[in-house]
Order: sequence, then C-alpha cells, then structure tokens
Amino acid sequence: MENLQDVIRLGAKLDILYVEDDKALLQETNSILEKIFKSVDTASSGAEGLLKFTQNSYDLVITDIEMPELNGLEMSKKIKEIDPQIPVVVISAYSNSSYLIEAINVGINYYVLKPILLPQLLSTLHSVVEVIENRRVAFECHQKEVEDSIRVAKERLFYAMTEASPNPVIICDGQHVAFYNEAFEALFDASELSVLKEEESQLLNFLERKIAVDQLFQSKNEFVEDLDFLNLADGEPVKLSLKTEQGPKIYLMLKNTLQIEEGKSMVMFTFNDITVLSFQNIQLKEYDRVIGKMTEEEFRSDNKREEVDIINKTSFETE
Repeated sequence: MENLQDVIRLGAKLDILYVEDDKALLQETNSILEKIFKSVDTASSGAEGLLKFTQNSYDLVITDIEMPELNGLEMSKKIKEIDPQIPVVVISAYSNSSYLIEAINVGINYYVLKPILLPQLLSTLHSVVEVIENRRVAFECHQKEVEDSIRVAKERLFYAMTEASPNPVIICDGQHVAFYNEAFEALFDASELSVLKEEESQLLNFLERKIAVDQLFQSKNEFVEDLDFLNLADGEPVKLSLKTEQGPKIYLMLKNTLQIEEGKSMVMFTFNDITVLSFQNIQLKEYDRVIGKMTEEEFRSDNKREEVDIINKTSFETE
C-alpha cells in the first residue's frame, strides 16, 4: 500500500492517455487510473490514440499492443518521434521476446502483462511517476539556475552601466536603497550616506533635508520642496535644488521603474545636473532686462533731444 500512496500523491499532477481496444478492460482499468491521476483520456485504437496525442498534452501513455488500424508499438514509435521523452507503459497478453525487443527498440521501458494484477500495475506506475517527478524537479532546478544566472548577469550589467554613468544614480529594490553610484556618493558626506542603506524612506528624508532653493531664482514654484516618491510618475522630471559637498547644485530628477525579472522590479532615480544651464538662463534674463532698460532710457533721451531741436529750430525761424 506504500506504493499506492506514492503513486496517488505523484499521479495527482499528471495527465495520461490510455489506449485499449477491449472495451471491458478499458472501463475496468480506467476506473482504477482515474483514482490515481489528475486526468485520464482514453482511445480505443492506435490511430485514435495517436490523433489524441497530437491534439493534447500528456505526461504518460499507457497502451495495449494488439489493436486495429495501428498497433500499440507502432503508435508508440510515432509518439516517441513527436516526444522522445514521453514515458510509455505497454500492457499486453504477449510475453515473447520479439515483442520485448521491439518495445525496447521503440524506447519503451515499462511492460505489464495481462491479465493485469493490481500489485504489478501499481509497482510499474510507481516507477514511472517517480521518473516523471524526478525529471520535473530536475527541470525546475535547471530552470531556476538558468533564471538566477540571467538575473545575476542582468543586475551586474545594470550596475556596471550605472556605475559608468556620469550622472548621480540611486537604485531602490523594494523598500531598500540597493545601490548608488560614485557620482552620487561624491555629492555628500560618507557619514550622511550611511543611513540610506536602511530603507527607501530614508532617501526621501535625506533629499528633503538637502533641498535649498537659491535666492537668485525669482520663482520658487518651479522647484519641488516636498518629495513624495509614491506619486512620482516614471519619466516625469522633477526640479531639485540641493546642497552638496560641491556647493549648491540644481538637478532634474527622473524616476524609472526597471523590470529585472518577472514579479521583481527596481526603481532608479537619475539626477541630471542643470546647474550651469540654470545660471546661464538667469544671466540671459538679467542681460535681457538690463539691455531692455538701457534701450528704453536711450529711446527716451533721443525723444527729448528731438523735441528740443524742433523747439530751437522753430524759435530760430521765428526770430
């Protein structure tokens, strides 16, 4: 009975195809198989069994040998050509060596003789489902190793590209600051940066403490003074004026969500330095204001001189 429990436990995940032309035996054996496996699909001939195999997905095939249209070994050979890994259990009343050799040549490793005895059937099924389960576990482990390797390679490449960036960059993984590059590290004191590794909210508090709008800028509304990372949209620039170790700096900060793998994402904050550009804009505005004022004053002076000339000329002619 120990085999039965194992077969039921492992078989509950499997879909099988059972091919048998003897209707009475088909029904009798099918009633047993349905108690073991997740689903049991049946066919009454080799041709029907092959057709069903091409139309559906199965984990195991159980078949009789002597059947009309296409016998079990011929059907199994064609099935193996489609899927060489599919396990096939042959049930037959024949035990001569020619059938056994042909079954082995086809790639069939499981053979049950009629009349079917339950212990023999369960023992064979136990062997088959164990092989299927071990193969599944091995495949999943291999897939996980491949996925982990790809993920690690992606992260390494991502970090390498980020480190090479001239712009300060911070990467948040879930609720934690996972990484910041040398360009960001150079902006602030090392003792201050140590708190960022604790949790993502520390980044918010840290940047808010560093915000300082320079008095040279007439409009403070264009700068963000209260940050809320949860409401920041991807790719939407936020203008920040920050106090750094290198003096006041003005940045456009952009948030981008990066999908590292299915179900896992990272958030990247990139700081684009626009300090020089911002001060150049101030200078241009100031130049424009001064030149405009000078032009206006010059225009008024010219108008006054013209009025005096006209008056003098008129006075001269009157005399």
